[in-house]
Amino acid sequence: MRRPPVAIIGLGAVVALAGMVAIGFFTPTRGSRTLTLAYPSLISSALIYVAEDRGFFTQEGMEVVLQPHSVGRDAVRSLVEGKADAAVAYETPLLRQACDGKDLVALAQLHTSERNTGLILRGTGADIVSLKGKAVGVPRGTNAEFVLQQLLRFHGLTFRDIIVKDIPLPASLEAWEKGEVQALALWNPILSDAAQAAREQTQTVFSDVYTESSVLMVRSEDSARRRGALERLLHAFKRAERFMGEHPEEGRAIVQRNLKIPPEQLAIFWPHFDFHVTLSNVLMSILENEAAWFRDQGECPFPVQTEMLIDPQLLRSMDPLAVTLESKL
Repeated sequence: MRRPPVAIIGLGAVVALAGMVAIGFFTPTRGSRTLTLAYPSLISSALIYVAEDRGFFTQEGMEVVLQPHSVGRDAVRSLVEGKADAAVAYETPLLRQACDGKDLVALAQLHTSERNTGLILRGTGADIVSLKGKAVGVPRGTNAEFVLQQLLRFHGLTFRDIIVKDIPLPASLEAWEKGEVQALALWNPILSDAAQAAREQTQTVFSDVYTESSVLMVRSEDSARRRGALERLLHAFKRAERFMGEHPEEGRAIVQRNLKIPPEQLAIFWPHFDFHVTLSNVLMSILENEAAWFRDQGECPFPVQTEMLIDPQLLRSMDPLAVTLESKL
């Protein structure tokens, strides 16, 4: 096979290339260790806050540009649109993007919780059955929507039995205070804020069969192409995990400063969070349950192979004990 001729670049071409870099046609070489990370400004992002505060990204030779969003759904959208190199979000936006034909993979879970995302209802003795025909607020496309579906189904209801209001997160408390919704499906600290803002008794309900997970995800082709940068990123998260285990009060204080949550309020939520860099069957099980729901709702035009949404190779190479998936993965 003939090899293509070797190009000889003259001084003029070098100058031209330099000019193209200067005006943005090419990304400078520093980009190999620069990574833009989109994430939600939530308690679940604790490892991000700690890694940044303690300088773990820098110590791993990384320049991480943090890109905060109000919800993980929007962080994932930024990844899909090419505005971020990686994103952290709950598992639901990952699956929704798969249903839209986007090729994303989860590299690791950064937290789990069984008592964070739930449903708050108005009134003494109110129950989920009483929501029939009532307005319920939820940011569509988030894990709160799936939790709401699970709670309704357990009580013999579906989305057709209620009035679902797609409320942006910043407007959720206002809608609640104005009485525009009888219930809100969200996560803390907003659930707690809604309880404090209510003029009547409230109830907060969680699903007993759901464990939320926030996951680090990238475009599929980048899991190998940017392996070095992603490995450094995961090492920084592992260091943050160890720091929080050894210095729990300081770790919580870092999260409190970033989110501006009153310390006494954060102390109530904190025990319900487990911050570990892992990949477990919890994530696989939830993805399978949500994929089945999407199919039943007609929201996914084709069957999603949930095992293809997880790429355990990088984390397994770093820490084999962190990957406990019981599958061909």
